[in-house]
Amino acid sequence: MMQIPGNTRCLVDSGFAHIRKLYRRSDVDSFNQLLDVVQKSSTSNTAIPYRKNETVPATWEWRDWKMFLSRHFKPLKGIRKYHHFKFTNQDPGFVFVKESADSVETKIPILKCPITNMQERPSIITPPGLSKERQAYLFQNVRPYVRPMNQDELCPRPTEE
Repeated sequence: MMQIPGNTRCLVDSGFAHIRKLYRRSDVDSFNQLLDVVQKSSTSNTAIPYRKNETVPATWEWRDWKMFLSRHFKPLKGIRKYHHFKFTNQDPGFVFVKESADSVETKIPILKCPITNMQERPSIITPPGLSKERQAYLFQNVRPYVRPMNQDELCPRPTEE
């Protein structure tokens, strides 16, 4: 069931509360120290970093889902008024929607055209990294407040590229 905006509760928020509580009592000047805070904050919290450091490859990839889905599917008009959604393998390309639990179910076609390649995946988005301006800002304004042993990791000298 889709929840009404403003009336939602999310279990993930409790995990962030544990992280925030430990973070306030910890010295965090590096990415690895932040990972440690997340790991130690709760038995249910697990840090899954995008990239631990330059020698460790990415653990997952960003993909352009918006572009991929917009090529294959139509937008669902008035989506906010619906609170129940059902998809079935008997009716691929259709979504069954209801405004409430007691309302009549409506079958809506959402597929633009038949999908011929089920193995197709969205293109990978490469994170751009920090701009030269942001690198300079961190180096000049943030670096003085970082402990010397972590300055080169957190606020290195801006690259010349």
